[in-house]
Amino acid sequence: MGNRQSLMAALQVRLDAIRHSDQQAALLLVDGGRLKKINDAQGMAVGDQVILQIAQRLQGFAGSSWVVARLHADTFACFLENPGSTEDALDQAKVLLEFLAAPVVADAESVPLCPRMGMAFYPRDAATPADLLQAAEYALQGAKKSFLTPCQQFDFSQYEVQKRHLKIEKALYELMDQGVVRQLELYYQPKICLQNRCVVSSEALLRWQHPQLGSISPAEFIPLVEGTSLGVRLDRWVLSQVSEQLACWVRQGVSFPQVAVNLSTAQLTQEDFPEWLAARMQYLNLPPACLQLEITEGAMISNDQMAFDLLHRLQHLGFSLALDDFGTGYSSLSYLSKLPLDELKIDRSFIMQIAHCGRSLKLLESIVALARNLELELVIEGVETAEQLELLQPLGAMKIQGYYFYRPMKASDFTGLLSDSTSLMFF
Repeated sequence: MGNRQSLMAALQVRLDAIRHSDQQAALLLVDGGRLKKINDAQGMAVGDQVILQIAQRLQGFAGSSWVVARLHADTFACFLENPGSTEDALDQAKVLLEFLAAPVVADAESVPLCPRMGMAFYPRDAATPADLLQAAEYALQGAKKSFLTPCQQFDFSQYEVQKRHLKIEKALYELMDQGVVRQLELYYQPKICLQNRCVVSSEALLRWQHPQLGSISPAEFIPLVEGTSLGVRLDRWVLSQVSEQLACWVRQGVSFPQVAVNLSTAQLTQEDFPEWLAARMQYLNLPPACLQLEITEGAMISNDQMAFDLLHRLQHLGFSLALDDFGTGYSSLSYLSKLPLDELKIDRSFIMQIAHCGRSLKLLESIVALARNLELELVIEGVETAEQLELLQPLGAMKIQGYYFYRPMKASDFTGLLSDSTSLMFF
């Protein structure tokens, strides 16, 4: 059986031969799916037997015109020249996948397999051997991540999204490494008291204007760094900028409300974080209570006990803690009883539905009652209309955050709002 080098040579010859015809070709990449688990549990000798049997099955199944090669570990390639229509090629791939899925016998034991397959077509998806292999590899990665679709075709639109994400991640690393952070800017969105319409707190929100990629939404770039060391660095940059802004307001004699900052999942694994933040605030002569740290349920699920311990340390140091996006994801009530929380932020999805869904309103009323019983402050996100505000009015004291009152604004504009006491009342 050939290897990657012989596969690329064969692809070059085969593609050159059909380049000026109307024929298509398909490249299938197959992954056995469980090699690491088999090696860890039963040893590499058993793993080698599994690889050998997968290879034998592929050679036995392959047609006379197929090119079969082993790329690495339990990943194999099959090149099908002129397989008929795309549907015909897909049918062959599915039959092959079922054939490979049967358990193999290694070291006198039945070993189950969980094969995955990625497919790319010439000339639809790529025009060169290298690009065709890359497209098939991308499709295989998608199949390995999916439980429901073990065989996937190359999707150009998804590939373009992934390429953009890689560019964004690379650009963000460069910003942090080079200290060239002028592309990043913090905006502040006020939170309003429902009863008297005063600005009572705010949230710092990150914005990024890239010279080539344009305006990049936090909804796009934050998930790319969540749970990584880059997320930790970005968090601390934001906290440093926010604390500098708070100190600036103190020097200017501007009264300011508490400012909330979102924490990444990875930050909750950093043992030094509470002391780092406390030292930062002490250096600027700022009370910890002027900062609120927002976490999500997902961050707690990822880290659990370590995160619980770290949050207790933060609260002991005087920082306010809020659970963000409550009502999405798992919404486990057990977290409300265990977490050292000061505030609960109800996700905007509730407010979007209450105007036309009575059950959503009743559920929101129950969450409000629960928060009050636990002596938690309450924030409703995403309020954009007078109708939504009217429905919230009977629910009692709470904070409102949304476009109906204020959109996120630059620090200079927020300073102006804070400096003008009459602007603290909504007209």
